[in-house]
Amino acid sequence: MSIGECNIDLDGRKSAFRILFISPASLEFTNFESGRPTAISHSPNLSLSFLYHWLKMKFADRVDIRTIEQVNYNIPFEDMPEVIRTFDPHLVGITSSTFNLLGAYRIARTVKETSPECTTVLGGAHATVLPVHTLKECGDIDICVCGEGELTMEELVEHLMSGGSTDEMRRIKGIAYRSDEGRVVQTPSRPVIDDLDILPHPTYEEYDMNRIDYRFCPITNKNEIYFSVFSSRGCVFKCAFCTPVLPRKFRYRSPAKVIEEIRYLREKFGAEVIYFEDSCMSTNKNWFSKVCDDFISSGLSSEVRWGFETRVDLVEPELMRKAVRAGCIFVNFGLESGSDLVLKMNRKGFTKDTILKSLKVTRESGVQIIHGSFILGLPYETSGTVEETMEFIDKVDLNMIPINVADVYPGTEFFRMVDRGDGGLRWIPGQRMNWEAYRRDTLMTEVNDLDKDRLLDYYRKILDKVERKTSIRYSI
Repeated sequence: MSIGECNIDLDGRKSAFRILFISPASLEFTNFESGRPTAISHSPNLSLSFLYHWLKMKFADRVDIRTIEQVNYNIPFEDMPEVIRTFDPHLVGITSSTFNLLGAYRIARTVKETSPECTTVLGGAHATVLPVHTLKECGDIDICVCGEGELTMEELVEHLMSGGSTDEMRRIKGIAYRSDEGRVVQTPSRPVIDDLDILPHPTYEEYDMNRIDYRFCPITNKNEIYFSVFSSRGCVFKCAFCTPVLPRKFRYRSPAKVIEEIRYLREKFGAEVIYFEDSCMSTNKNWFSKVCDDFISSGLSSEVRWGFETRVDLVEPELMRKAVRAGCIFVNFGLESGSDLVLKMNRKGFTKDTILKSLKVTRESGVQIIHGSFILGLPYETSGTVEETMEFIDKVDLNMIPINVADVYPGTEFFRMVDRGDGGLRWIPGQRMNWEAYRRDTLMTEVNDLDKDRLLDYYRKILDKVERKTSIRYSI
């Protein structure tokens, strides 16, 4: 494959500090026969887009930045050396969660083999939770950025452009790096950005938008122009199986800024459906209500439909009705289990009764599409609690019911519970911190009387039940 076939202009200005951001493919989503990634996303990577616009705002023509989404651009790993050689970056920034970490490692290795002097930086969920371990595990990564990246990357780029020493990186908060002596150093955490309005919203000028499948909406399952938006950051809740990449403090952009971005997406791209990627958008009910008000007063409520994720214990009838008047058609809930014991022991903070009442309120408010996801194999799960979940699924009024087997992510209370054997949990031999296991068809743990085979058998039975209920086919 030639670079021209990627439709990416990689010929940068040689006088500028060249930065290449990469969102790597997961090895799970790679067709190894052709070597090409097979999955595609429906919206650009928002984290990289925020970084791009922040650095361009701060450094202007002093930096030349390119962004590649390996999956969307259909670039196999074998062709990445040509990409690196052509652009010849000073810094390659890779974003990664645990599920595509091995793809990130492979990209970092390619960078070092192709351009040994290039600085490799890993950011994202995994680097945030395990920065020291990551640097020790992968010698091709020079620096890990922990948490929010905008201010940290600004200081890091300034440091590298000015030719600062490795030892001077100690003053940059929110990173881990390898000293000249080879010792891993982690600096103090960086405070979060309280005023999110200082961040410019994405405009996607850094993307070849012909490569992004934004003309298909996964919410309505139709060809509609679809974009994701972040209106807030942080999550104050403490579910055992989740750890927020950002601190738990909930922060939000002003409603005016949120509406400004959606107006831009409508006028520039013809956006028809917006999904807010916030962890729990209605955490601050007064702010959420004001966002709804501004949707209505701006006229966007009649032009753009939208959806968001929240919790069943935050559902209020008037707030839901206002959201519908503002254009909301979709709400996503993490329900997790049909067992009150499992819900309690995983710190969900609500019961099955709360779920049923909230789903009823949501439907009666006029929300057209309601999703509710479940997880099998959580702490304290037994065959009895799975049977409860199967019975509960018959009672819930949902349009889609995603079913997942539990992934045990580093940094979560769930991970620590498995290590301690709490709730009947135990690692399947060879699966603890086995990054290859982070895929939908692979189990990492067993729990109580649910060994691997029995849990997978239940999983298939529930998928069949959900297919009959929703007429949507799921697969593992």
